[in-house]
Amino acid sequence: MTASKRVAKELEDLQKKPPQYLRNLFSDDANVLVWHALLLPLEALNVLVNKPNLGEPLRVELADLLTQNPELFRRNAEEFTLQFGVDRPK
Repeated sequence: MTASKRVAKELEDLQKKPPQYLRNLFSDDANVLVWHALLLPLEALNVLVNKPNLGEPLRVELADLLTQNPELFRRNAEEFTLQFGVDRPK
């Protein structure tokens, strides 16, 4: 699926059932750029989280742990999230 088709599908899904924080927004063909501007940062964040650049890490010890022992890294990340994370709004 091409990126533009994927974005169009995501926009359709969002129109049918938008998240709570987007309830007052609407989209039509003229407002696709508005939606794209809202979704692009989310896509960039998804890439940063799921495919970190281990060549230029912000925290070297975490990058080393991820490359040497990914299971321990994920376990530590989950524990940290459970301890310090905030519940998502409903």
